[in-house]
Amino acid sequence: MKLEIIIGLLLFSTFSFTNLDTKEEKIAPCEERLFNIKYSDYQRDKIVDTLVNINFIEKNIFQFIQFNYQKLDFIIEENNFIQYYNDSLSLKVEAIKFDSSKYIFSYDESGSYLTKLNNRKFYGTDGCSPGYSTKISLKINNKNIAIPENIFSDLFEPNIKCINLDSGLYCYIKTYISDNNEIVLTIRQGYGAAAYIAIIILDNQGKLIKKIVEKYP
Repeated sequence: MKLEIIIGLLLFSTFSFTNLDTKEEKIAPCEERLFNIKYSDYQRDKIVDTLVNINFIEKNIFQFIQFNYQKLDFIIEENNFIQYYNDSLSLKVEAIKFDSSKYIFSYDESGSYLTKLNNRKFYGTDGCSPGYSTKISLKINNKNIAIPENIFSDLFEPNIKCINLDSGLYCYIKTYISDNNEIVLTIRQGYGAAAYIAIIILDNQGKLIKKIVEKYP
């Protein structure tokens, strides 16, 4: 796939946010649209800004660094919740104590390695029971928007914290607003062999457009 590398983009200053209750224009399907991202180009041994489709992101998920879209302000209570917001929107990601009574456990042939929860593949631990589950809640124009639990019920051990790097403050969970007023949530969770990355894209009414989850190799 031949990609046009866009150098010198104005990453954050050129994006404007339209009130979420305005009528949405018709846009191309997710698979056909281009997304503005920063990623590690291993062949060129450099970090680049580029426009790619969602299939490229999914195929090269471990080279993905961030979306080049409007970032939201946030408040955080470390290891408990992080909440992103602007004048029209509030998205909250919480760590909820794992309640084993709500799950069916499936193990491998040895009977000791946990493979599924509620008959679904899950992320966040390496064969053992999780300590915390993930909850995502959304408000648009002060109205609670129901997000189906199956969007996040396979994501465990949320890494709710931010750290100071030479490049600035880095949060493991981020929320953006795309050029099409979509809500883009990126999650880097788990530790060691259980670490994974998830990208969840919602429309401006909170409906799922695309979800990508991959465990780190």
